[in-house]
Amino acid sequence: MQAFWQWVLCPVVGAVIGYLTNAIAVRMLFRPYQAKRVGKRRIPFTPGVVARERENLARAVGDVLDGQLLNASVLEEALLSAETLRKASDAVGGALASVRAQKKNARMMLSASFGDEHVAALENEACVRIRDYLLKKLLESGLETQLAALVVRQARARLEGSMGVLATLVLDERRTAQYEAKLSQAIREKLAADGPDLLDVPVADALREAMTTPIGKLVEPLPLEALRAPLLQAYEQAVHAHLHSVLEAVDLGGIVQAQLNAVTPQQLEAMFLAVTRKELRAIVRLGALLGALLGLLQAFLTQVL
Repeated sequence: MQAFWQWVLCPVVGAVIGYLTNAIAVRMLFRPYQAKRVGKRRIPFTPGVVARERENLARAVGDVLDGQLLNASVLEEALLSAETLRKASDAVGGALASVRAQKKNARMMLSASFGDEHVAALENEACVRIRDYLLKKLLESGLETQLAALVVRQARARLEGSMGVLATLVLDERRTAQYEAKLSQAIREKLAADGPDLLDVPVADALREAMTTPIGKLVEPLPLEALRAPLLQAYEQAVHAHLHSVLEAVDLGGIVQAQLNAVTPQQLEAMFLAVTRKELRAIVRLGALLGALLGLLQAFLTQVL
């Protein structure tokens, strides 16, 4: 009977001891959250390991992220992989198709965001800016000189047709140049003075038509599909050129480190348990199993010896 109880009690006691010791050890990873003291002396193993080493843990996680998991070469390889480029190409194609199918016009889209009054003010300002820009380009183009030369040339041709040789006396080379210069100056002054009024209506009409025409219809003549390859090329170039500097500016490791340092011990415990709860339970149960096996071994050795 005594041997029977040894074979029963030793494994049971060993299992209970193994279970409790592992359960306490797992709990001591996180608790207590704060250091406990007797007088001025800190009680050993307080606070828990995770709470006590939180700063070192946060630093290690940040270093791993920066150095191994999310460094520039790893991210560049991921961002420029064949699968990512295929998805990017599909996304670009979808965006271009969405633009082509867009039924709303620019005025509707802007009004939804900024309101009708603000959009009307923007249209008026745009009209003024476009008108002034066109007038500036007209004056810079030398159009008045070309018009003056054309008018004088036509006048000289008519005079030669009606007056013959006498036309050369009226419009010789010197006088022709003088007439062209005076006419050019007059045209330039007229454009500068009346140009804004002359351009107001056509510019306003053109802008109004552009603002009220559906986006899809506006881009209809454009070869949108031809933009896919240049956009993908620009994406690849941007990744090659700017990924490293972007990662340095963002400092993902530093952000993670700061966030881990900012959480409370309770939140840190909840984060760990959310990921490792099943594994920690398995460790506790393994302790019970090992304790039971050791109990059986003890019972066996007792019988043998």
